[in-house]
Amino acid sequence: MCPMMPRSRLNHTGFLLLVLVVAVALSACSARLAAPVETIIPDIYRALPIVATPTAFIPSSTNTLTEQPSVTLTKAPTLTSTATVAPSPPDSTATPTLEPTVSDRVEWTEAGQYVGETRAVCGPVAGTHFAEGSRGQPTFLNVGVDYPSPQRFVVLIWGDERPNFPSAPESYYDGKTICARGEIKEYQGVFEVEVRSPEQIEIQ
Repeated sequence: MCPMMPRSRLNHTGFLLLVLVVAVALSACSARLAAPVETIIPDIYRALPIVATPTAFIPSSTNTLTEQPSVTLTKAPTLTSTATVAPSPPDSTATPTLEPTVSDRVEWTEAGQYVGETRAVCGPVAGTHFAEGSRGQPTFLNVGVDYPSPQRFVVLIWGDERPNFPSAPESYYDGKTICARGEIKEYQGVFEVEVRSPEQIEIQ
């Protein structure tokens, strides 16, 4: 059996032990509070690798913007319907205007003014002559005045053309007023016209 300790001594020792435990507990708490707070990171984020994504280049505001050319819209042409208007019928009551006609007939005295032109020279046949023995066998119809006056106008029919006439020209046209059509020429100061058929001689 253990010797019995005095009761007052036991109370004093227990009190000291209690103070010591409290002091140790307070010291441990103080030390824990003083330690840095550790950030708790979930395990899922610890396992993921960190990937750096490059940032897209954003041009600065100082860059010059190119203006797009404006497009001019051209108006489509408008189709215009054209109607054909029929001319109105002429007024039957209107008096037609007759244009003056230029006659190609000239008097035998004026034939010299139209040398080189085709005209119908008119005048009386003053005399005729068929030169049967001469070269070419010409027939002469002297208009205005008879041979040998240089003022006469001569209608000449060569011998090769005489068959074109129904009868002898020197007899048929003698003393008649005629208009002989043909090119006016000049031979030895006398104006003349050659005819080849009776259609060129018109009897007045």
